[in-house]
Amino acid sequence: MRKLIILFLSVLWTAGGFAQTSEKADSSSNVLDDVVVQAQFKGVFEEDKLPLATNFDYSNETVIENRVNWNSLAEVENETASAEKEVILPLHFSQPQFAQIQPAPVKAFRLKFENLQRWQLNITSGDGSQFRQIAGEGNPPESISWDGLSTNKDPLLAGRNYAYSFTAVDKAGNKRTFPGNSFQVPAFFLELGDSLLIGLGQKTLFSDDGLRLLPGSIDYAREVATLIRYKMNGPQKVQVAFQTATGEKFLQMVADELVVEKSFFARINPQENSKNGLVFYIVPN
Repeated sequence: MRKLIILFLSVLWTAGGFAQTSEKADSSSNVLDDVVVQAQFKGVFEEDKLPLATNFDYSNETVIENRVNWNSLAEVENETASAEKEVILPLHFSQPQFAQIQPAPVKAFRLKFENLQRWQLNITSGDGSQFRQIAGEGNPPESISWDGLSTNKDPLLAGRNYAYSFTAVDKAGNKRTFPGNSFQVPAFFLELGDSLLIGLGQKTLFSDDGLRLLPGSIDYAREVATLIRYKMNGPQKVQVAFQTATGEKFLQMVADELVVEKSFFARINPQENSKNGLVFYIVPN
């Protein structure tokens, strides 16, 4: 869903009215003294609510090249050819697609503003405190992507409410703020240097009472397992934090997908970012 806001600032016309000519030629002959445009700009503001709109990338799709030795092929077709002849095709792996867990950027804002002096995009937490500020001079880019980090480089919380607003200041100094609706990112993963963070919101996996897993949790478990397999390079360990007993059941599902014991995961004390769900960390040893 997208929210479209179009603003047309009113144009201030100042005119001296109709005045008679100084030469007193004809009392019915009037002229318009002047027309002054005080300020004018227009803008369009759209919000892309990710991950509902997933852009599929086919640039890394699986490619199997038929590298066949034609001499060997001729021998295979020959009835007298040896049965030991084999044709070996090289194996190519594709980059996995993640339909449920949103990679960075976790959200995009599409803009179309003209004649601006400066602009500012504010992302706030559910309690109203500022989480991230992105600002610039002149007209903004057509798309502003949010990487999911705060101004202090802290990651967002999966399933937590956030809100946004966009402030535009035109060249005449007129200021207007466009408020936006609240939003959530139910599941995401972020690459933080050599580490990987996977966040899953509580309502993404658990029932409202938190006592059972939702049917779609198996899909998230498979994607978490795929991320762990795909992103682990060399000697690394997987840490996990959660606060609910149902999280144990989900962790077992991930372990089953990886064909490992639950002891494969190192338990860490739940922090703020795991109060509403599960957080996996893939960190160097």
